[in-house]
Amino acid sequence: MNPEYLLEASEEFAKIIWPIRNRLKIIDLILYGSVAKKSSNPHDVDLLIIHNNHLVDDFNKKLLAKKFLDINEEIKALKEISDIDFLDMFKNSKTGHLISKNLFHTSYMNSLYFKNKDYKEKWNKQNKDPHFARNILRDGFVWNNTTKKYDIPALSKYKIKEKSKITKPQSF
Repeated sequence: MNPEYLLEASEEFAKIIWPIRNRLKIIDLILYGSVAKKSSNPHDVDLLIIHNNHLVDDFNKKLLAKKFLDINEEIKALKEISDIDFLDMFKNSKTGHLISKNLFHTSYMNSLYFKNKDYKEKWNKQNKDPHFARNILRDGFVWNNTTKKYDIPALSKYKIKEKSKITKPQSF
């Protein structure tokens, strides 16, 4: 798939979601994966949504347990917890096109990850890769609402002290 199209879709997503971030209790959006690495042949968009919303945690558990049959069920479940019609929100957009093709993937991490050791261990276990978060932060870029780009290196905001330990920045 065209790398520019995928990047534009990820930026479009952020521009649409950012104005309602407080309603969803979103703290940050982090672009990672092949688009963030500027691969010459990326296949999809990968975003990490850092939030402070226990309902999103419940949704994420169901998502990871593959409780939804398809993307439509996922979006319906998101609507139930947020009262936001995401299908309508992304209708006729690049993001919506990628969602319909299952090429727009979101992961969810509660900000408790940076404060609570038990939550961090549970999250890492659920994601089946204890280094998943470290890899995202190493390669990812945080959405910058001023520039309307993913141009803040995730490691400049989320510090990694040791090989597998991640700490929350002082600014939170």
